[in-house]
Amino acid sequence: MPLRIRLAAVFALGTLFVLAGLGVLFYVLLRTSLQSSLDEGLSARAEALRTRLTGTSPPFGRELASASPFTQLIGADGRVLAASPPTLTDPLADSTVLTTARTGETFGTGSLRTAEDDDDDDEEEEESDEEQVRLVAEPVSLASGQQAVLVVASPTDITDLAEDRIRDVMVLAGTPMVLLSALAAWVLSGSALRPVERMRRQAAAMEAADIGGRLEIPRTRDEIAALATTMNGLLDRLQAARARDRAFVADAGHELRTPLTNLKAELELALRPGRSHGDLTEAVSAAAFETERLIRLAEALLALARFDADPLQLANRETVSVRDVLDRAVRAATPAAQAREARLRLHTDGPLLVDVDPDRVRQAVDNLLSNAIRHAPPATCIDVDAGVTPDPPATADGPERGDGSAARQEGRATVRITIRDRGPGFPADFLPRAFERFTRADTARSRAQGGTGLGLAIVAAVATAHGGRANAANHPEGGAVVSLLLRVHHPGEET
Repeated sequence: MPLRIRLAAVFALGTLFVLAGLGVLFYVLLRTSLQSSLDEGLSARAEALRTRLTGTSPPFGRELASASPFTQLIGADGRVLAASPPTLTDPLADSTVLTTARTGETFGTGSLRTAEDDDDDDEEEEESDEEQVRLVAEPVSLASGQQAVLVVASPTDITDLAEDRIRDVMVLAGTPMVLLSALAAWVLSGSALRPVERMRRQAAAMEAADIGGRLEIPRTRDEIAALATTMNGLLDRLQAARARDRAFVADAGHELRTPLTNLKAELELALRPGRSHGDLTEAVSAAAFETERLIRLAEALLALARFDADPLQLANRETVSVRDVLDRAVRAATPAAQAREARLRLHTDGPLLVDVDPDRVRQAVDNLLSNAIRHAPPATCIDVDAGVTPDPPATADGPERGDGSAARQEGRATVRITIRDRGPGFPADFLPRAFERFTRADTARSRAQGGTGLGLAIVAAVATAHGGRANAANHPEGGAVVSLLLRVHHPGEET
């Protein structure tokens, strides 16, 4: 059911209940007021007649002649001693009211029937001649010492008519008010929901492949305008994410195409007739190189895809020594460094226990060492340092990755792993995007040396997964410096 219909129905029902409640309350108060006013008049007339009748002797017609509208003097035996008009031969009050009235003033109701009705054999006509009356009964002491009951009555047709008219007016006036309330709710809800409907149409008009549109923000500055602003922010984030995905897919396709093309060319050359053993060996070696490059690229893409799906799944934490992790990484990278005529130098300030995933930290360190070895000039030294440091401010020379929420807690020390080479360093325009995917400081040289452009992106992902951060900068004395910050483990902490 549309919201406008529901709102109109709720308003109509609410108005109906309110009007019904107010109508019943007004009706009860009016009826009570009319009855109280009638009782006061009857009581005053009865008191005046009782004063005149006290101590008198029959006949009592003269005392009752001026009484109006209906009066009876009823004896102790229940017979009517006198009445006004004289045709009121049947007692107006029933036996219960008469019994109570002998002890004090009593109010009640009764029915009025004229004497001619007794001779009428038509029951329906007799019933039609009956008239409801309101009466008051009081005890009276006559001159003979006899106790009698004075009954003064008045017809209720006037009050009944007033009550009927009020009831009819409330019904006749309440129906249009309920309808007007439903109509007002319909119009107001339509006006309030018009911006929502407009935003819905705009959102429906956006194609699945193009979410770059924006919703029109109403000028009302209300909750709907805030909703439109929030939705536009969501669309912007979706557009940015989609642009990143498209760029990632395009870059990945480009990176995969190059080694696949090279691999195909080498295999085609190897299959040509008349190739010597040396040519075949060179072609197979080149194909193996391109295959290794494909494997590295596929593994890097898989790691980043897992990080995008759930960053925390990269961090199977346990308490390990940074010195041990770095020592194994340096030993593994030493042959590659020696092939480049470079030296690796490791320095740590103690064991440095940290709460990390050792495999992922090792992967990040291996990437940093691989980059440093690739760009280190011959006969130079690559420094691998680790030490405890207070939480430092953001580095101006390069971007920092990761939310850093754990590492930036007040009083929380961190372990900084720094790898520095003596190469040409990072170009100034490369530093702001050093940790973006498929970015290289020297595209042609890095690709020729087997670089995927994903090494620093994986380092940033690992840092983020551990609540730390990574930054890149140029050393004042030359060379590139890349740091990875990890939180220090404290005894008793949950891992």
